Amino acid sequence: MVLRAEARWIPCDWPQVGRSAQLWSRNQKDFARRFPGVVKAIEDLPSDTVVDGEVVALDESGKPSFNLLQNFGGEAQVIVLYAFDLLMLRGKDVRLWPLEERRRHLHEIVRQLPGTIRYSETFNVPVSDLIRVIKEHRLEGIVAKRASSRYRSGERCGDWLKWRANRGQEFVIGSYIPNGNVVDSMLGGYYKDGDLMYAGRVRAGLSAAFRQVLRAHFEELQIPRCLFDNLPDRN
Repeated sequence: MVLRAEARWIPCDWPQVGRSAQLWSRNQKDFARRFPGVVKAIEDLPSDTVVDGEVVALDESGKPSFNLLQNFGGEAQVIVLYAFDLLMLRGKDVRLWPLEERRRHLHEIVRQLPGTIRYSETFNVPVSDLIRVIKEHRLEGIVAKRASSRYRSGERCGDWLKWRANRGQEFVIGSYIPNGNVVDSMLGGYYKDGDLMYAGRVRAGLSAAFRQVLRAHFEELQIPRCLFDNLPDRN
């Protein structure tokens, strides 16, 4: 099980692999300029090696903060990359290897990298104990992965499960991202002083049939302007 912050800058797919260090989001956005410290640190990766990880902003107490990452600036005390999976190792595609084998190699690699790159630890403890600690430290939740599972790019399956804790709030659906004739994800926000503030995307928990129904319903409600006051990517 892996403790993670909520912000998700995960390079699940890579446009190219080579000797230059690259940092890509799962939507293939180049984040090299936004997080130059992380890019400099991954320059020490072996050639033609791709890792899956999560860029995390740590506050002054060392806790992950989604708000600091979303509004990245001088307030963030530390920006790090927590590496939790290995996709390619020295030019060899290892996504079909069992998770525990991929992570064993990943651990050896991260040990040789600067402190900006950190290994996302595995916790083999009773779930009740883990949940108690998560709540005590007010972390976002738990990601559980079957030790024998292969790497799945964008697939939803029972081998990888996510459980959220602590935070609860009502959100307004202000937009959505289409994928063919279905809804890929919804963009939610909350009101602050009369303005609708973007909070994040929602993808989990939507069945294929429901995604198709939502797409048709959302098309009837579309308006030409963006409702969010602070949507990071206006496109």
